[in-house]
Amino acid sequence: MIAEAYECLATMWHDRHFPAAWKWKWLVPIPKNTSKRIQDIRPIMLMEVRRKIWTGLLVDKVTYEKTRFWVITPEPTWSMRAK
Repeated sequence: MIAEAYECLATMWHDRHFPAAWKWKWLVPIPKNTSKRIQDIRPIMLMEVRRKIWTGLLVDKVTYEKTRFWVITPEPTWSMRAK
């Protein structure tokens, strides 16, 4: 089953064709605390589990390769954003 899923994802990647449902996300405002102020709300983009797994695998692979060739340093991403 894993091989079939991989083949499907590899074909979609090669053909650059993805299901239409994969092109949208659901924006959900989550309050940081009990405050109702707009400054205390963080937006969270929700997506279905399959796409989240696919995206996570892709991001992990890209991050690994960039770190391996020192395109980025092997630091946590929050420290790169703070600089």
